Amino acid sequence: MPFPIELNFDEVVRVALSDIREAVTDWLQGRPHSEEAFMNQVTSHLARGRKGCDVGVNQPVSMRSRVVQLHRRGEKQTDRYGADLAITISIDNSNYVKTALFQIKRSNNYRVTVEREQLDEASRNRLIHDRSFVLAADEDRHGIRITRVSDELEVFPQNQRTFSQDCSNWTPLAHWIWQWFSCDQGPVSDSNDPNSVESLLREYVDEAEREPSLFAGHPEYELPEDYLPAKVWLELFFEKRLKP
Repeated sequence: MPFPIELNFDEVVRVALSDIREAVTDWLQGRPHSEEAFMNQVTSHLARGRKGCDVGVNQPVSMRSRVVQLHRRGEKQTDRYGADLAITISIDNSNYVKTALFQIKRSNNYRVTVEREQLDEASRNRLIHDRSFVLAADEDRHGIRITRVSDELEVFPQNQRTFSQDCSNWTPLAHWIWQWFSCDQGPVSDSNDPNSVESLLREYVDEAEREPSLFAGHPEYELPEDYLPAKVWLELFFEKRLKP
């Protein structure tokens, strides 16, 4: 699938890179320099209001966002989760829906440590695994690098719990955005599938926070009660507007 013809790639990347750059700056200026602090900065910047923002080509397209904290379905409180952050994009009046799930890691001079247990948790469900990535935010060089969880599992040494490696050769953020929007990275979703990964994520949204959704369904997955597909879910809705 090519990059969505409704969207102006230059403008999408400009907005995304600007937001991520500001998130990195704010993250480094504050304390602590933890992965969760970085995720909070990213969601805060990407989810802010965008009055007047237009990322369309032949027709104005605005972007609306929604961020929710996901909740376990069981009573146990553990650290079992597939990702730190899930991001879903959808274009109205279109079948284009995509979700990516990120395990966020802090790197130093593009040196990052990955945990085998977290990669395994991301592989617990096929739909999560196929859409899962490791994102390294570099504390020294201020860059972002991304790789697929499946690629990490292929190079992860056997019988090791952690793996420290050079991540400078992972995909840079701008290149990844193009690849992901164009479906060279991660599969597209079917909004009509009641067992979609988006429907799964919605099951972990507290009922009081649920809104009418394109992804309403009742997926059937055998996942532990103490498991979270992601800690936070950020939805980005690209909505076409009439020309003035």
